[in-house]
Amino acid sequence: MPSSTAETLWSPWLNLPLTDTVSDRLRLMPGETGVDIGCGYGSTARLLAVTHRVRVTGFTLSAEQAHYAAAHPVPDVDIHLRDWLVNGLTDASANAAWAIESSEHMVDKPRFFAEAHRVLSRGGRFVVCAWLAKTDAGDWKVRHLLEPICREGRLPSMGTREEYEAMAMAAGFAIAGYEEVSRRVAPTWPIRARRLVKAELLR
Repeated sequence: MPSSTAETLWSPWLNLPLTDTVSDRLRLMPGETGVDIGCGYGSTARLLAVTHRVRVTGFTLSAEQAHYAAAHPVPDVDIHLRDWLVNGLTDASANAAWAIESSEHMVDKPRFFAEAHRVLSRGGRFVVCAWLAKTDAGDWKVRHLLEPICREGRLPSMGTREEYEAMAMAAGFAIAGYEEVSRRVAPTWPIRARRLVKAELLR
């Protein structure tokens, strides 16, 4: 049997209700160790560390984000300027891991899942919140929606739900659930649309 479970939440934008949903899925207990993959400025890591009394290690590729996190320290939160795919964590060293809109930026997505499974202890939980491409999207949507989103967001690719689940299971995870939460964050779509239009006009 797989030693850990994974869930996927699909959302086009990060917001506090989404973070709360991720937190609920993680079922964090005081004293546990968590990993924030693609932690950004560390907001989610700090929030979960404080509210759940857990130790969190975060990873970001942005020197600016790492500098900000270092300037705003919180007990039990350690932010690293390091590539998740070469994270340096020991095997089975974490109880939970999460990736909020960071997996899309991974060139090697199978390795993204494999590293998460490696660092999680038996019974560990992994929650992924990601932009996902629609299964069997037509040529028009690929050209006029998916490709512009990838260009504007600097995403090497967006996988489908089925591709994500296949990669997670290949890494050793058991899929615990999937939820599309786009409607909860629909108010942010006009913001993203304006950015996409501006980016396309400037090309």
